[in-house]
Amino acid sequence: MNRAVDDTPAGGGTSPSPRLRDRIAAALVELERLHRELESLRQPAAMPLRERVSGGRRGGGPGFDEEACAARTGITGTLACWAGAVADRLPAAPAPAREAGPLAAFLVRHLDALLALPAADEAADEFGAAAAAARGVLRRRGADAVLLGRCPRPGCGSPVEASTAGPRPGGAVRCAAGHDWQVGEWLALRRTLTAPDGPGASGAPGAPATARPRTLPTRLAAQAAGVSEATVRKWASRGKLTRYGDFSRAEYDVDELAALAAR
Repeated sequence: MNRAVDDTPAGGGTSPSPRLRDRIAAALVELERLHRELESLRQPAAMPLRERVSGGRRGGGPGFDEEACAARTGITGTLACWAGAVADRLPAAPAPAREAGPLAAFLVRHLDALLALPAADEAADEFGAAAAAARGVLRRRGADAVLLGRCPRPGCGSPVEASTAGPRPGGAVRCAAGHDWQVGEWLALRRTLTAPDGPGASGAPGAPATARPRTLPTRLAAQAAGVSEATVRKWASRGKLTRYGDFSRAEYDVDELAALAAR
């Protein structure tokens, strides 16, 4: 889809609001992350073999998550559309590869040019819609994600998130700038993470505010403690771990998990 580009700032001649800048910057960070998480759902999954009945269809074979693939394609297409509009305005800037990571990085790098487009608010809406579609796919597939705090790496301060989806088996702990850790490290790591008003809060521009979580869903709790989900449930049934949440979704206290994992 081609965009008409002129020199009129977004909002009919007025400068874009700080709120719009923050909204777009945060959406670009999230879209790149969601695209990576969807990769783990896009791959063909082995299906259980079934006994073949004479005259029936053969059981088994690889499955393919078309919904996850469509969500990834939607993210890439949306980012490519707006990167193209920005590139038309900046002919000297090297064009990014048509992949979510390079496209999002290009738009973050040239955020002022994106905000100067007359339809910058439309870009924010499209980024939000693509992110919502991706989150819906991950939610339906049971992928959990929790914001942990700000990255402790010097000069970073980007949001750190633990997720059950990702390129590594068992999930990932990664900041928006690309620093990552083993899933089992983050209970110790959280002691160095900063809250939004802490010393690391001045990190990535436009990064959404994050706070340390007080509870974790079962799958993330098990990964963080380095045990099985069954062990987490057993701790709760024996009164060693407090269960929160509701009937359909259990959550467990982070500090209690850290104490149990340290024994």
